[in-house]
Amino acid sequence: MTALQKYSQSALLLAALAAFLGGSIPVFAKIALVVFPPFVLTSIRFFFATAFLLPLVYRSRELNRATLRELFLAGFIGSLNPILLFIALQFTQASVSPLIYASVPAMTALYLMRFRQQPITTKQMLGIAMGLLGVAIIVLLPMFEQGAQIADPTPLN
Repeated sequence: MTALQKYSQSALLLAALAAFLGGSIPVFAKIALVVFPPFVLTSIRFFFATAFLLPLVYRSRELNRATLRELFLAGFIGSLNPILLFIALQFTQASVSPLIYASVPAMTALYLMRFRQQPITTKQMLGIAMGLLGVAIIVLLPMFEQGAQIADPTPLN
């Protein structure tokens, strides 16, 4: 086995692990919301993300005021996803949460258009719309066919 094949297998394994862990977040968050309020849970998540990523950023020596200023708004917009997810999970089922995640490209496109004056191509907008529509069909269609509720019948409050 060549080094490239080993690297490709490692990358594939890490991508599969990331997909599994990322997909399990709504389920574990729904369970954790029984104990923690959404903003506490979000703070815990951000603390561990910072603790894990800060040594990598520090080692790269690219952390300075200009970089922080430039990334602050993008980071703020990106942080809305888990915040909205944890708030929404209080009132809905974990199976509906992919719709929240599917909205991230749309929020990113809006940010780029509004604050960075970066044009979004028709092809990109079509891709975002197709992604949202596809997730909506996959998540919501079985619920409508079976008459299931989207709202959680037992809210956490």
